Amino acid sequence: VDTTAHGDEAMALSSGLGSAAMAIKGNSELIQGPFRGQSRLGSFELVFGEPLSWRWLVPGLPGGYGAAAEGLFNPQLCAAWATLGTWLEQAHEWRVTQEQQDAEWKRQLEELMTK
Repeated sequence: VDTTAHGDEAMALSSGLGSAAMAIKGNSELIQGPFRGQSRLGSFELVFGEPLSWRWLVPGLPGGYGAAAEGLFNPQLCAAWATLGTWLEQAHEWRVTQEQQDAEWKRQLEELMTK
């Protein structure tokens, strides 16, 4: 078993996951979603569809700017989330492969010990 190749692959996966996670956090301590405003209040305005208002307190009251999804989407954060998903899939595949190789190695050792 070539442990150097496995170590290099693990390091690449770790680096990729770390970079993707940092892209999601940006300059913030918090994880950011692909749908957000320019500020915390801006995010609420996007959800409620209008600037801060007493109308936010009345459930089901119609209102807003018109096109509900307009301005909600942040393409850079969406791309960062997609990148993280890709790295997570690769890391999962790598882990499954490692577990299979470990099980095969254990089987071979047990076979040698019983001979």
